[in-house]
Amino acid sequence: MTISSETPIDDSRDQVLWQPHAAVDGHYADWLLRRGLLTPDLQASLGEAVAIDVLSEGYRSAPSWTADLVPSEPALGWCREITMSFGGRVYVHAECYAPAATIRAHRWLESLGAKPLGGALAELPDTRRTSMAFSNDAQAGNTRVESSAWARRSVFEVQGHPLFLIEYLSPALAGISREAG
Repeated sequence: MTISSETPIDDSRDQVLWQPHAAVDGHYADWLLRRGLLTPDLQASLGEAVAIDVLSEGYRSAPSWTADLVPSEPALGWCREITMSFGGRVYVHAECYAPAATIRAHRWLESLGAKPLGGALAELPDTRRTSMAFSNDAQAGNTRVESSAWARRSVFEVQGHPLFLIEYLSPALAGISREAG
């Protein structure tokens, strides 16, 4: 795990076209349109625990993939970048961003480590996903999963504070049936 405010998350994805859920089709739809938690569904579908590897975390400026969601703010927010893998294959690459006000109210985000974000959010009252958008061209600059992956970008309201999440899904997920949940 690398914890550094010096190591920037790859920000070359600033020209991504985000689409409403109606644009999602094919084998990814079942995974992308799920409003529930991705980690337990992936574990249930694979029949095994997935490994969560923290690639980086620390204070940074808002990533470019949040540009149309986050008002420009001079304060740094908390960024965390992880992969979820099983059997040596990365199935999901995810990044979250908590603006300064969110991290001040929710310091526990700084100590998640290899624990799933979704599990922590599920335990909090007054927390919900407020929006989702999708892209099949979000892969530009993402080298953590195989090419041609779809991405799901979510906004959560965590007890009145915004939290932004982007999940890049590997094409390998298209061949895995998602367990009902």
